[in-house]
Formats: sequence, structure tokens, C-alpha cells
Amino acid sequence: MAELERACARMEERLAWLAGSLRRGAAAFAAGEEALVGALQGHAANADAARATVEAFAASVRRLRDRTRT
Repeated sequence: MAELERACARMEERLAWLAGSLRRGAAAFAAGEEALVGALQGHAANADAARATVEAFAASVRRLRDRTRT
């Protein structure tokens, strides 16, 4: 279980980095690039949603681990 928890933590970090990178990329574009900015922001939102899913999964793993320890 510990390895699974570490993998979840690494995935959360990568997804947070990805979302931030996409947002910085969106901020770098000037007016007139609304479609591209919107797409980058949409991808950032998807990365945030995936990170939330990984966080929920990791919480489930911790609960399972705690139940099996007692």
C-alpha cells in the first residue's frame, strides 16, 4: 500500500504541475487567441479534475490501509 500511496502523491504533483503549466501558457497569449487560451484553460481544468480523482483514490487507499491495520 505504501508504494501505491507514493505513486498517488507523485501523480498529484505531476497533475498540479501540468495544470499550472497550462495556465501559464494560457496567460502568455495576447488578445485574439481566445480559442487557444480557452483550450489551454480547459485542459488545465481537466488536469485539476484528474488530480482530485487521484486525491480521492489515495484517501480510499489510506482508509483501507487503516482498516486492515486494526
